[in-house]
Amino acid sequence: MEVTTMEIMKELPVELKFFPVPYIKLVVRDQEEMLIAFCKLSGDVALSETAICIWNQYEEFIETITGMYDFIWSMDFFSPNFSPNRF
Repeated sequence: MEVTTMEIMKELPVELKFFPVPYIKLVVRDQEEMLIAFCKLSGDVALSETAICIWNQYEEFIETITGMYDFIWSMDFFSPNFSPNRF
């Protein structure tokens, strides 16, 4: 069964950014919990039999990960215009 994630996510009132990180397909987070899903790909198709998710409610860990993602988000590391030498 094919799930069109992009179409589903476009319907939600959230900010989205897509990073070219191999195998990590989804990170959903707030200040209380986080879900990270990993899977292998065959071309552009996710292999569901290889999927694994990690759900975490450990506050200190989530705060750390949130800080890292907020930093990456604000720096726009994956933008074609990003230049690490500008700082």
